[in-house]
Amino acid sequence: MPKSDSEHRIGLYECQISSDRHILPGNSLKTLYYERFTQDFVKARIMPDLHNMKRQGAVFQYPILVKSWRLYLEHSVPSHGGPYDNELKGKSSLKEIREQLGMSAQREKVPGSETYRVVIDEHGNIFPVDPTTNTI
Repeated sequence: MPKSDSEHRIGLYECQISSDRHILPGNSLKTLYYERFTQDFVKARIMPDLHNMKRQGAVFQYPILVKSWRLYLEHSVPSHGGPYDNELKGKSSLKEIREQLGMSAQREKVPGSETYRVVIDEHGNIFPVDPTTNTI
């Protein structure tokens, strides 16, 4: 899937729901979407993908938590022509530049941006999550 949004991510996780309706995230489904979260995106893209994954033999348990977060923008890394120019000679990729500067090769999450959005059950029902309490 092409990276259509350089800043926003949506991830899918197995989860459990406690007796007081709190969401307890579990294993990641290793599926990432490079999009801003919308309810329409869940219906149009995530639900069919989950169905196809099950049909193709993927092993995961419902309910599924849909979580979103933001990453720091790429331009937060110094570019060529600045004070780091000598250190960055010959480095062509963002990953190489970040490693040379002692930064994580992966862009990092913006603190506080991670949000539980919805929970999907095995019947395709979508339950919105209260972002203040992480409950359905």
